[in-house]
Amino acid sequence: MKVVKVIEVPTHDRYIFVTYDNNDNVVGLNFHQGLGHIDTSFFDGINEPLTAIYKYLVGNRDSSAEFFNECVERYCHAFIYFDIEGLRVA
Repeated sequence: MKVVKVIEVPTHDRYIFVTYDNNDNVVGLNFHQGLGHIDTSFFDGINEPLTAIYKYLVGNRDSSAEFFNECVERYCHAFIYFDIEGLRVA
């Protein structure tokens, strides 16, 4: 059974969706921003690159709301704001 928790980040109009397994381990992340409300369709999806960033950075760090948001920021800088023709991912 998977559990999805929602973290609101009002400063970015962002919602982060954290999927946990039965042992309370993070198995996936997803997010959206700019909608002003929670879009529940994001519960079912896992953003693999974002999840990989989280798993790379987590180490012994606490999985706080701030840390999840830091991972999303790094994802945005790597994949959304990086806009070279032909290499844009998002």
